[in-house]
Amino acid sequence: MRDSTTSMDIVMMQGKGGSMSLDGRNVKLFNNFFEYKTAAKTKAPLAGNIMWLVNGREFISGSYFLGDSTGYVVFNKDGKEYVNMLNVQGNSFFKGQIKQ
Repeated sequence: MRDSTTSMDIVMMQGKGGSMSLDGRNVKLFNNFFEYKTAAKTKAPLAGNIMWLVNGREFISGSYFLGDSTGYVVFNKDGKEYVNMLNVQGNSFFKGQIKQ
C-alpha cells in the first residue's frame, strides 16, 4: 500500500470535522504514520475515514481511531480485516487537525 498509492482523501469526524486530500510525495510521507504492526481495537471513538487511491481509483479505505499517544486504522482487503497501528507522530498529527 505504501508504495503503490498515488493520492489519499481523509475525512475528519471529530470536532468541527474537515477533510484533506494529498498526492505525490505527501502520500508517501503521510503513509509513514501507519505501522505494519497489528494494533488492538479499543473503545476510542471513530476519528475519521481514509481512502487511498491509485491513479484516481479507490485502492483501499478504512477508518481511524485516536488514542492518548497512538491510534489505529481498520481496513478490509480481500474480505479480511486488518488493524494497524498509527504511530505517535501520526496520532499527534491527527489530533492537531481537530477543529473545535
